[in-house]
Amino acid sequence: MKANRVLLMLLSLLAWPEPATAQESYGRTPDELVPYSAFEPYRRLYLTPLQRYPSPHAATAPTDLKSVRIGLLAPLEGTRDDAAGLALLRGVELAFAEANQAGGWNGLPFELVTRNDALLWGSSANAIVDLTYRERVWAVIGSIDSNSTHVALRVALKCEMPIVNVGSTDPTVTETGIPWLIRCTPDDRQTGYQLAHLLFEQRAFTRVAVMRSSDRYGRTGVKEFADGARRLKRPLPMEILFTPGEEDFRPQLRRLQEAGFEALVIWSKAADAARLLRQMRALGMQQPVFGTDRMVTPQFLELAGAAAEGVTATAWMDPAARNDAWSAFRERFRARYQAEADVIAARGYDAAVLVIDGLRQAGLDRTLLRDELMQIKRRTGVAGEMRFDPTSNNLAPIYTVEINGGGFVLLSRLDAQTPAQPLKVGLFEPDPATADQVERSALLVQSDWNQRGGVHGRALRVVRIPAASGWQDGGAKLAQFIQKHKLCAVIGPHDADSAHVAAQVATRMRVPILTLCADPTLTAAKDPWIFRASTGDEALQAVARAAQAQGASRDAIREGLAQLAPASMPSGPFTFQASSTESSHE
Repeated sequence: MKANRVLLMLLSLLAWPEPATAQESYGRTPDELVPYSAFEPYRRLYLTPLQRYPSPHAATAPTDLKSVRIGLLAPLEGTRDDAAGLALLRGVELAFAEANQAGGWNGLPFELVTRNDALLWGSSANAIVDLTYRERVWAVIGSIDSNSTHVALRVALKCEMPIVNVGSTDPTVTETGIPWLIRCTPDDRQTGYQLAHLLFEQRAFTRVAVMRSSDRYGRTGVKEFADGARRLKRPLPMEILFTPGEEDFRPQLRRLQEAGFEALVIWSKAADAARLLRQMRALGMQQPVFGTDRMVTPQFLELAGAAAEGVTATAWMDPAARNDAWSAFRERFRARYQAEADVIAARGYDAAVLVIDGLRQAGLDRTLLRDELMQIKRRTGVAGEMRFDPTSNNLAPIYTVEINGGGFVLLSRLDAQTPAQPLKVGLFEPDPATADQVERSALLVQSDWNQRGGVHGRALRVVRIPAASGWQDGGAKLAQFIQKHKLCAVIGPHDADSAHVAAQVATRMRVPILTLCADPTLTAAKDPWIFRASTGDEALQAVARAAQAQGASRDAIREGLAQLAPASMPSGPFTFQASSTESSHE
């Protein structure tokens, strides 16, 4: 009877749809960071374009225009973001100057109308109303601040004003369902994925502390990173807040010293991060420091000085790129302003070009311009590639740079569309207590391999499959996880019932399984996909050695396991017999 149920279950697996992967998930979330990944949701949000309605007002282009006016909302004076606002202004000005040299819009010049974003609640609403009805602009670029952008977006919905955002990193900006904003810079979600990948997979840190500003930039950014750390089984032991503009960080730094930590993530804007870093080094704290996009600026290098050396940060582009578009933009920017361009200036330039091209295609009609902007899927600008998801959020690749010799040096790029995939080994053990014990031993092997660079550069990752009854839904759960997480091998379980159904699932799906069950009938049939190990660490060590020797595909790992030479394992000398797939201890 049990065998019949298992056979029916296995046949039903052939008809199951492939679960959503990182390529299909919202925000290009890597499989291991998908929330509630053990469950198939009733509905997945943000995967279809926002529904857009035509304006009920007939748009007629004025005939007495002397210029085509575009608004800019940015912090330009009286705020701690003035440096970023000035960079944005200059990038947009340069784009309009070049467009006017090329003939403007049907002979009319583009005119930039600026409004200062005072970073006060509600001030951006007044600015959007003023730009819409008094200045009669056709679109607005900005703002950098996420609070201001949230407020401006809601007013834009009422005013029917297209907004091209530069610099707001809050992921929820494009989750509002308001189809009047397109964001041309990556958000905190992408930055969090990159930091989690860097710290926990590449560097294999286990105790990472965070110091963040208490504004929205720090709050929304760290949330995504902290969630990713928890899903990777590396929860943050300490998160310390500070007020933007704070001068003395020594009390918080002493708390970090007492707690003990391996690495520090600073999530704040340039000036605060520079002061914090200088005081940290002055106290003799030499732990590695990691930061985010707002630290990849000339301002941070100037303010942090020698203390910045060795800092690693995520960036929206490679600031030292040598491609023609970026190099030419830097030269034109330098010639016009006698200053160096940064990523905010480059993204501002790209945003202005999006508006200019959109108006040339759509004409002087805000609704048609909105539709033109929201149809963009990919575009390459001076700051690199832009990839827009159905919410018009940019999922561009995130870069990692290191400050070396007083400048930024590219370390790597994590492509949000094709994230670096770890080598995933599933842990299938229905009994929670036993699963905890097996997982603890396997994680020691995982940490050891990853500290040595992983398997041919790929991080080793144990993926625990939620507890389930082996004969009822355990096999279904296992099959679903093999598909969803693209497992290269499976470890476990101990009990005979679960082991038999797991062996049948793994064999049918052509995945090597290293059972921890002592039942001799499991390997009596000499199935080439079934192996036996004694402990979790022994099994994971065998998988890693097989992948290192033969390759990371399932077939290669199976071949490697069959040919595995005797090796020193925690439970003694260990080998797989190629003739029977059964392991032996001598």
